Amino acid sequence: MPISQLLKAMDPPAAEPATLAGPAICVTRDFVTVALVVPWSTAFRDNWIYVHSKEVQVGRIQNFGSWSPYMVKEDAPVSVSSLRLRRRRDLEQE
Repeated sequence: MPISQLLKAMDPPAAEPATLAGPAICVTRDFVTVALVVPWSTAFRDNWIYVHSKEVQVGRIQNFGSWSPYMVKEDAPVSVSSLRLRRRRDLEQE
């Protein structure tokens, strides 16, 4: 839920300065995640890699198995995902 909607939905209501300033200062982003389950030996060891290229529509590739040794057993398949972040106004312009 975007913060602007959260501020309007609060019960009891949020303080008036928050409801007036919230939508003006907060920019929300939508994201799409595509996950692949791959063998541990083929995954990169970093938590995530940021992609700085306008040629692809991916902002980050993440390896959930590298976040914590307690999340995935060693040598077990891991989830590697790509994340596309978009602001709503960017989607409207496409």
